[in-house]
Amino acid sequence: MYAKQTSGGDAVVPTLNSSAVYSNGFHQPSGPPQPAGPPLFSGPSAFSAPGKFPHFEQSGFPSTLPLDAYPPNMSAYDKHLVPQMPPVQGRRPGLTSSQHSELEAARRRAQKAAEGKRANATAAARRAKRRAANMSRAAEREDSGPSESQAANSDDDKPHVPLKDDEKEAKRLKRLLRNRVSAQQARERKKSYVSSLEDRAKDLETQISNFEQKVNKLEKENGMLRNVIKNIQPAGRASAQASPDQ
Repeated sequence: MYAKQTSGGDAVVPTLNSSAVYSNGFHQPSGPPQPAGPPLFSGPSAFSAPGKFPHFEQSGFPSTLPLDAYPPNMSAYDKHLVPQMPPVQGRRPGLTSSQHSELEAARRRAQKAAEGKRANATAAARRAKRRAANMSRAAEREDSGPSESQAANSDDDKPHVPLKDDEKEAKRLKRLLRNRVSAQQARERKKSYVSSLEDRAKDLETQISNFEQKVNKLEKENGMLRNVIKNIQPAGRASAQASPDQ
C-alpha cells in the first residue's frame, strides 16, 4: 500500500510492501493490486494555499520527469507536487562560469562583427545609390541639353555651345580681366617708381653742381692765398738781411 502524503502534508513519501522493483527503481507489490482506500486528508491540503510553497505549486514549476518515474498509485496532482529545480537563468546547463563568460564574450564579438558588416554594407549601398543617381542626372542633362538649345536656337546658324564651354569662356574672360587689371597696376607702380628715381637723380645732380661750385671757389681762394704767401716771402727775406747790417 502506498501513502500519498505524510501526516504533515509537506512531502511525497512512497511506502513499499514487498521487494519487487520496477525497471525504473520503484518497488512493485507482489500480490494482486489492492483497491485504493479513502484519502488521508479530506480537507484542503497545505499545498493548496497560494504562495505558501511557491516551489511546489503546480503552475510554477511543472514536473518534467517521465511518467514511469512516479509510483503507480500517484495521481496527476501528486505528480505535480514533486519539487523540481528551476533552470538557471542566463547560463547553459553543463557549463562552468568561465566557459559561460567566454561564450558570452564570443557571442558579443560575433554580434559586433555582424553589426559592423551590416553598417559597411549599408554605407556601400548608400554610396552606390548616390553614385547611380549622379550618373543618371548627368546622363539626363547631356541628353536634354542639346535638344532644348537646338529648339531655342533653330534660326541661328552658329553651332550650339554647351553649358560647360560657356562656363569655361566666362572663367577665361574673368581671368583675362584680372590679368589686365594686375598688369595695369604693375605699370602704374613701375611708373611711379621710375619717376621717384628720376626725382632722386635730379636732386643728386643739383647737389653735385653745388659741390663743384664750392670746389672751384675753394681752389680760387687757395690760389690767391698762395700768391699772397709768395709775395710775403721775398719781403721777409729782405728785412731779415737788412737788420744784421744795421
